[in-house]
Amino acid sequence: MGKLTGTFVGFIALSASFGHGRVLEDLEQLDSAKESYDFVIVGGGIGGSTVASRLSENPRFNVLLIEAGPTNEGVTDIAVPGFFLNINSTYSWGHVTTPQIGLNNRSLPFNQARVLGGSSSHNGMVYTRGSSDDFDLWGKVSEDRSWSWKTLFPYFLRNEKLVPPPGGRNASGQYDPQFHGSRGLTSALVGHLVT
Repeated sequence: MGKLTGTFVGFIALSASFGHGRVLEDLEQLDSAKESYDFVIVGGGIGGSTVASRLSENPRFNVLLIEAGPTNEGVTDIAVPGFFLNINSTYSWGHVTTPQIGLNNRSLPFNQARVLGGSSSHNGMVYTRGSSDDFDLWGKVSEDRSWSWKTLFPYFLRNEKLVPPPGGRNASGQYDPQFHGSRGLTSALVGHLVT
């Protein structure tokens, strides 16, 4: 197996019946002679990690998840909410915007995660969904109604768990409960940006 330039992280969910996985920091740690995989997922962001996790729930499947960046464990700038502005190039691709006329031709950092967990590891503590118009456009362009807002909305509700604000603050009128889930795995705090 050849050398890989840069950092390599592979999360291997061997089987749900074994109930474990492992993080490898180098390709040399991956013994291809001993292990085979039913699925190889490239990209350890939110989408890739979710797909790998769901596939590994089936005890018959061996799943390999490959991420270009390192693990996010033990990184203070990732763990502390709001510190994402301090994240260095080890965990980000280092993109910048084109010069912005309205900003006196300044370029701004444009964080794109290069770390296990993807942009969710950049801990800006922001939760949002796309516009219903965007989803409807995807459904129209793809000629696949399953991408429409109406079709996907129940899955957003199923995924979301809206939690009350800290300190017992009254959030009445700040959000419409019919548009938010209450039993999902993704906790979303009622705040100024929730609509």
